[in-house]
Amino acid sequence: MQITEFLPTKASQSDLEQWRDVLNAMTAEDMPNEPRWTDDRLREYLSITMPGERRLAFVARDDDRRIIGHANLLLFGGEFADAGVFEIFVRPGQRGTGAGRGLLRAIAERAREEGRTTIGVEVIATTPAVGFYDRMGFNRAVVENRNLLALTEVDWDAVGDLSGRLAAGYRLEYYTGHLPDDLVERYAATKVHLKAEPAYNTGAWRGSADAQRLKDSLATLAARGCAPTWWSLSPRPRRWSWA
Repeated sequence: MQITEFLPTKASQSDLEQWRDVLNAMTAEDMPNEPRWTDDRLREYLSITMPGERRLAFVARDDDRRIIGHANLLLFGGEFADAGVFEIFVRPGQRGTGAGRGLLRAIAERAREEGRTTIGVEVIATTPAVGFYDRMGFNRAVVENRNLLALTEVDWDAVGDLSGRLAAGYRLEYYTGHLPDDLVERYAATKVHLKAEPAYNTGAWRGSADAQRLKDSLATLAARGCAPTWWSLSPRPRRWSWA
């Protein structure tokens, strides 16, 4: 087995397909209800980052030069310039071979070379990765509960009924891909208030509580080929009449 750095901008289509296949094999094993990855915009996803950030990638190959695992390390800038966040994925059939440990070692060594003092990892709680990082000496800093909505199971009649019962004086607006500047400012201001809440103030906050960072985030998503969807609940403008 060999661990090497991986450059998504120069990677062959075959290597990108193998990278995808590792992700899908892991997903099928550990999270069977999750959607599968495709080749569409994968190179852009791995290459394009927020301004001031860099992503470094590594692969583990078997004796036949096939990718059996991979990792990426995101290096932050600004106030988080001493930290990085990484992900590691190994084919289920190759777990226990040392691929995960090798990739983690490569990440840790590179992060140290880059002057980072802390690295963190995001892990799905129901996967074997939790035990792996516990054994590697990681401490759990933040636990989040996230919900998935299966659109095929939505009661759309009920949703329509609820949306028709919005409080008087408010309207629901819909945006795709971008937000008007005034809403960007308001969204960022809302994040500032959330940051002050104990449930959100974990010491690891990196939400878009800054309007410019939010704009940069949307521009990055657009460059990756993503189109986020937004809903805004706003007061209706008053209507005046004169007689």
